[in-house]
Amino acid sequence: MNHRVKELFILSLIGMVALYPSLLIVSIVLDPYIKDFTLPTVVLIESIVIAPILQVIALPLAYNFIKRITGL
Repeated sequence: MNHRVKELFILSLIGMVALYPSLLIVSIVLDPYIKDFTLPTVVLIESIVIAPILQVIALPLAYNFIKRITGL
């Protein structure tokens, strides 16, 4: 496998490992508070909450997790 393709694969894997659990947790926690809002408002609120969580917590944790698994 080409080195660049391998890097892109690992980056996408890190994104998936970080994004999906974060979305699930935020959706479960915020659901009682935002269930009556319109869909665009729900998406805006969840985006405002998820973006900092991903950048500060989830992506670094996922990077370290994938790094340990793949041995990079």
